[in-house]
Amino acid sequence: MATSAASKKKAPNKKSIPLLLILIAAGLAGNYSHLPLFLNIDFLFGSIFAMLVLQFCGVGRAILAAAIISSYTVILYNHPYALIIMTGEVAAVGWLMERRRMGMVLADTLYWLVIGMPLLYFFYHIVMHAPDSNTHMLMTKQAVNGIANALIARLIFTSFLLWSRAWLMPYREIIYNLLAFFVLMPALLLLAVGSREDFAETDHHVRSTLIQESQSLTNRLETWVENRRSTIVHLAEMAASRPPGEMQAPLEQAQKSDVNLLRIGLLDRQATTLAYAPRREETGQTNIGKSFADRPYIPLLQQSRRPLLSEVMMSRVPPPRPVVAMMAPVLIAGEYGGFIGAILALEQIRLHLDKSTDTHAALYTLLDKNDHIIMTNRPDQTIMTPLKRGKGEIYHLDDGISQWVPRLPSKTAAAEQWQHSSYLIESTIGTLSEWQLILEQPVVPFQKTLYKNYTGKLTLLFVILLGALALAELLSRWIVATLEKLQQLTRDLPIRLRNQGNNIAWPDSSIKEAHYLINNFRTMGDLLSKQFHEIQQINKSLEQRVQERTRELAESQEKFRTVVDYSYGWEVWDDPAGACLYCSPSSARVTGYPPAAFQADPDLRERLIHPDDLPSWKAHYEAVHARPEEAEAGPGANKEFDFRIIRADGEIRWISHLCHHIYDAQGRDLGHRISNRDITDRKRLEAELVKARNLESLGILAGGIAHDFNNLLQGLLGNLEIAKMKSEKASPAYRFLEQAEQVSGAAIQLTRQLIAFSAGGNCQPTIIQPARHIREESLATLADSGLAVEFDLPATLWDIKIDPSQFDNVIKQMVINAMEALPALAENRLRITAANLSLTKNQATSLTLAPGNYLKISIQDQGSGIPKEYLPLIFDPYFSTKERGSQKGMGLGLALCDAIIRKQGGTITVESTVHQGTTFHIYLPAAAV
Repeated sequence: MATSAASKKKAPNKKSIPLLLILIAAGLAGNYSHLPLFLNIDFLFGSIFAMLVLQFCGVGRAILAAAIISSYTVILYNHPYALIIMTGEVAAVGWLMERRRMGMVLADTLYWLVIGMPLLYFFYHIVMHAPDSNTHMLMTKQAVNGIANALIARLIFTSFLLWSRAWLMPYREIIYNLLAFFVLMPALLLLAVGSREDFAETDHHVRSTLIQESQSLTNRLETWVENRRSTIVHLAEMAASRPPGEMQAPLEQAQKSDVNLLRIGLLDRQATTLAYAPRREETGQTNIGKSFADRPYIPLLQQSRRPLLSEVMMSRVPPPRPVVAMMAPVLIAGEYGGFIGAILALEQIRLHLDKSTDTHAALYTLLDKNDHIIMTNRPDQTIMTPLKRGKGEIYHLDDGISQWVPRLPSKTAAAEQWQHSSYLIESTIGTLSEWQLILEQPVVPFQKTLYKNYTGKLTLLFVILLGALALAELLSRWIVATLEKLQQLTRDLPIRLRNQGNNIAWPDSSIKEAHYLINNFRTMGDLLSKQFHEIQQINKSLEQRVQERTRELAESQEKFRTVVDYSYGWEVWDDPAGACLYCSPSSARVTGYPPAAFQADPDLRERLIHPDDLPSWKAHYEAVHARPEEAEAGPGANKEFDFRIIRADGEIRWISHLCHHIYDAQGRDLGHRISNRDITDRKRLEAELVKARNLESLGILAGGIAHDFNNLLQGLLGNLEIAKMKSEKASPAYRFLEQAEQVSGAAIQLTRQLIAFSAGGNCQPTIIQPARHIREESLATLADSGLAVEFDLPATLWDIKIDPSQFDNVIKQMVINAMEALPALAENRLRITAANLSLTKNQATSLTLAPGNYLKISIQDQGSGIPKEYLPLIFDPYFSTKERGSQKGMGLGLALCDAIIRKQGGTITVESTVHQGTTFHIYLPAAAV
């Protein structure tokens, strides 16, 4: 049965600790004051208080309380398994109540059916080897006990809630628990009373049967002993008046006439045989003249001068075996003159004892005066040894009855104590009480009968309980079904009346109180429906006017939202204190942060600003946010301000900032409207335009100088040729002329690069296949470098239109640049790849190219890389990160390549990571595809 969410208890607090301690103490007392049913089968009440802890203090403390409370069962039952089962019960019930919203009684029932009873079977039958009958009864008893305790705990908790009104309690659960209680409690009381009556009756029956059996057996033994005693006494009297030689015949006649007399003889004062029957042993030796003076009964016989029974002893006449004897003194003129002694055959006694005790599985033990066993049917005892019992206690009852209760070994069920216990009664045999008969009645056969009877009753009770719980569930649902439906109907009663009017289907109930309650709601609903109708008529005209105004406002707001939300700019509205009231969705595109981030974090806008621009931005911010009456005239009011921000992904963007004050019709300051536009592309184009103009001016200047200087070099070079012709090759001057000629050639090459950089040189574009040029020029450049090159040049590369010599020069310069970045090691290599590429509008814009088809050539080295701060400068003329004053790092190679590629409508980009290498990407327009 589900538990209402309203009844869910609060989290435990420090105030619940005293209550926790009180309930734990009460739980220990509940287990100590157990209610015995029969044969040490008890009902315990400790789990009631563990369940109360669960309801008042929560699952964690309930598990702790259950472990402490159930620890007493270790003392009570001498094993720890009840502790495990009870703690598991509280944990499982708590989990079902919290996670599955299940009622306590139903949760506890499920626990016992699914977990508890299987655990009991495992512990008692598998671990402790209890019999099936005991195990089944204990399983049923524990389940009924646990469910009853959960039911009592829930009723106590319900009573507390109804009294304190601390939380709400479902009406259906109250009915459910009460119905189950009124079925379970009478049945338990009847079972307890009936079981005690059955136990008392069985106990009386066992005692009375044992007393009767003891009396019967004692009388029978006394009669048997008396018959033997009379024969021996008669022979003793005869021996007193006859010489020993005349006693042989009477002895033999007596021995043959009584099968209970194994041997009989006349012994003198020194206990030496004078006459004996049979005369010879089975071995053929004579029995006359043997001495028995060491027998311990001789002094007693001489002292008492009365017939007596001997203690058990080992026979001296072969074969040796335990025997008992009966003696009668021979009195001659009142003086002791010897005795008649007979070795008794006890088979008739044994058969009678076995037959008499076999009916009730009783045990008998016949002891001599030294408490040595003469005969017994106990398999754990030995003839001629003292009676030994295990560790335990003997409790003396009335009518001479005692009870032997063994001491339990560790981890043995307490019920097993009664199974191994027994009732016992003692009686004496013989004139001088020489022998003692102990008759014992084990509880086992009666216990099995009782257990079988009680197991059936408990099982029936358990089935009745399950049926009562199921019936209580159905009845409780049926009783509160009308109230639950009424609750659902009245939860939103005004809305239902507005939508359905008087057409609500009210439930019917045959319960008087529920019927009146439904009629009251029905009458109230009719009145409210009538008032709603009147109010609707009044509001109808108002709604039309409101709808018209609302429609106009919605259209205006939608237009504004469309303009703001979908503008490229980043719009922000602040209140007068500077808190963000609105941030347009485009903030995510501009800054990388969603609008909610600016509203949640007032300092986010300031943290976005580049540290170099932060001081000027603060000055601008203070000027704009000055007093409203001074803001319009302030130095920063309503003026655009450009600054940089650092996006969420680390990219730096340029922002154009404009702020306006907003006033209402009464002139009150409502805050600021801030427009932020991303002008990064504009800033980049402006920088490139300035750079292009500078390069153009520098190119014009460099071209003019290069033409004039080239003419001078041509004349110088001619004069050097003439001077060489008129000089001897062996002369020192000739070597200096050659060096001057080489330097002049290098100067001419430099002037040609300057001319190509300034005006592109003598350009003759033609359509070429780039793969062949790239491969041949690269291999030629690297011929003597010792470096390897790896090509990825597909055969499907698009053709390009470019001057072949300029294209080869670009490839050569790029390869030289990469080669100079690498030491000539075998493991170092260049990678040159090419691919066809179609650029979309957005892709082309990011590369400052026109959309279309391009050939992309990539040259990758594994050198030391270029620092990030140098990347924007590497295409500037005469900028180099390489060595100065040598052939390396002339400073025009990359600038020349950039000038040639740009004049062809392409571009060069670079990617570099320090200590990892650099990759140049060349983009050239493809010829018509």
